[in-house]
Amino acid sequence: MRENSSYLTDINGVPTHYYGYLPFGELMVEHNNSNYDNVYKFNGKELDEQTGYYYYGARYYDPTMSIFLSVDPHAEKYPNINPYVYVANNPIMFIDPDGRDIRIYYTRARDTNGNAIHGSWVFNGENAASAPKNQFVRDFLDAYNYNVNNGGGDNMKSAAFDRSEMYDLTEQREAMGGSSFYPIDGRTVILWDPLHGLQVENGDVLSPATILEHEFDHANSYVNDTAGFIKRGRQTLHGYTDAEEKRVIMGSETKTARANGEISANKSQSRYSHEGNTRVPVVSPTSNKIRNTKDRSSGHSNQISKGLYNYERN
Repeated sequence: MRENSSYLTDINGVPTHYYGYLPFGELMVEHNNSNYDNVYKFNGKELDEQTGYYYYGARYYDPTMSIFLSVDPHAEKYPNINPYVYVANNPIMFIDPDGRDIRIYYTRARDTNGNAIHGSWVFNGENAASAPKNQFVRDFLDAYNYNVNNGGGDNMKSAAFDRSEMYDLTEQREAMGGSSFYPIDGRTVILWDPLHGLQVENGDVLSPATILEHEFDHANSYVNDTAGFIKRGRQTLHGYTDAEEKRVIMGSETKTARANGEISANKSQSRYSHEGNTRVPVVSPTSNKIRNTKDRSSGHSNQISKGLYNYERN
């Protein structure tokens, strides 16, 4: 069974406390080499010694029962998830900062045995300077700034400044398919391939940045108009798959693609079908230039070597 471990150090960096938890937060091992009685334990939350509950800001959490003691404030958005469970019953992948929203882990490095060392970061539209030096995070920021600064990216910007909802972004590996949005286990999850664009019927290529705006539009639609999102998704339309895809293609995708200079001037929209398009490798997240290798262009500021492009959800 996988455990969650944490250390507490003194002012000199010498470890004074060690905690080992089971996945849902029940304390398994505790070592204390000082006189300081630390009350902030699992996920850095305050433990009430009398009740054994953790205070998460929005709710109290019982680690022995693996449940919150009150209903999730976002419960109406996730009818298929028990409103008392912790992080959709998946503590290996997710953490819960305050009892409402979650953050996703990404791979920031690997240890000498090749095991992933995970990190997490939340973008709020104003904290890019605090971003970790992780390639996938930098790719996202490049795409975000490119879209917004060019006059597109409305849905990405809206999501970044939405303080009531967490949008989970993870990399979609080349072998696993293209970028997409899924409400997975009651969570708003966007899968994005930052090195593959989309070649449409007339030969125009949409950049990964434009495709990311497309997926954020779906995500915003699901969050803010769940019933409408579901209804449009069930309305089959020839060529477009469904009414939701047509709405996004004719709206935010076309606006962002045009702002980024990716579509022909005489086209009224970015593409006329959601089907029959081709995923193509491109130079960078903001480029619609097709590349011939898996290495990035030497002129791109985010150049990396093949085989080092790692961002995992496990």
